Amino acid sequence: MPLRAAEFRECLQSAGFEVTAMSASNCLSAAWGEKLTETQADARKWSELLRMELEACREPGCLDMGTYLIAVARKRGQE
Repeated sequence: MPLRAAEFRECLQSAGFEVTAMSASNCLSAAWGEKLTETQADARKWSELLRMELEACREPGCLDMGTYLIAVARKRGQE
């Protein structure tokens, strides 16, 4: 069963990890289909889409919108 961002964070913290960053993947472009291929053909548009995707995927309100969740964490006491 997929976890929501808050559940994923809680799972990592319960396992003794300190979460330093979280991100979603593909929260803007997941449903673009052929439009994504068209956008990739234009370097300026592609660069702007990537910038917007990176920014949106880090927003707490967008974490549950992406295809996957990505977390950066370290084991507590492992400095």
